[in-house]
Amino acid sequence: MGEAHPCFSGILFLWATAHHLKGLKMTTETTTEQTGSEIKEIEIKSMFIECREWFDKVNGNSYFSARIWVNGGQVAILPFQYGYGDQFIYEAQKKLTELGYLPEEQIHRGLWSFGKGLGFDYYTSKANTNKNQMFKLYEKYTEEKVTISNKETN
Repeated sequence: MGEAHPCFSGILFLWATAHHLKGLKMTTETTTEQTGSEIKEIEIKSMFIECREWFDKVNGNSYFSARIWVNGGQVAILPFQYGYGDQFIYEAQKKLTELGYLPEEQIHRGLWSFGKGLGFDYYTSKANTNKNQMFKLYEKYTEEKVTISNKETN
């Protein structure tokens, strides 16, 4: 099987963003009493997980890094870590649950199932790459906790 073209994931992301931004709906911000931090309430229209995978030929291990996009905006980065196959999807689901994008009580459900049930589009892409092209956390990287306003449709 051939390797994905390096700009394929970027093209898919641009298509997903353009296709779904017209339905973007951000609602009011609320403050939690426990932490005192602001939590945004959003309606999820689309979710995209962009993965890069590197195979260490010397030691025979695979590693990945990923960026997670919701409604066309980057919400998290999964830095360089061990894993292959669909491991990036499981790790992204854990991160999305931690940030409030997915309900914790249903962590056993797959992301595609959440997308279908909550009514949002879900995409992934994975490209094999060099180690130096893996996604990295940058100096001013931040993550925001949210609550979702989507209601289960099934």
